[in-house]
Amino acid sequence: MAAASAGPSPDSSAVAVPAGVVIPPDSNWVFTLVLGSRLYPEWKDSIDAKLGQRFYLGDTEFTAEVTEFMPISRSTSGSL
Repeated sequence: MAAASAGPSPDSSAVAVPAGVVIPPDSNWVFTLVLGSRLYPEWKDSIDAKLGQRFYLGDTEFTAEVTEFMPISRSTSGSL
């Protein structure tokens, strides 16, 4: 999935975004993605995908792929 980014607004302080963590393509990490709909708020779909694996979005013909892992926090012990 492509990560969306927007610059900080003029009146907000800039927050540093950590560089993407490099995960080898043969990694056995599995990402759980939870999808929802604004039109049908009760509808939820959960997808388990590995890095680089294409998957369908709900029951549509649209596909997506996890291309990069960018953590939003860091561990103080140095492990993920």
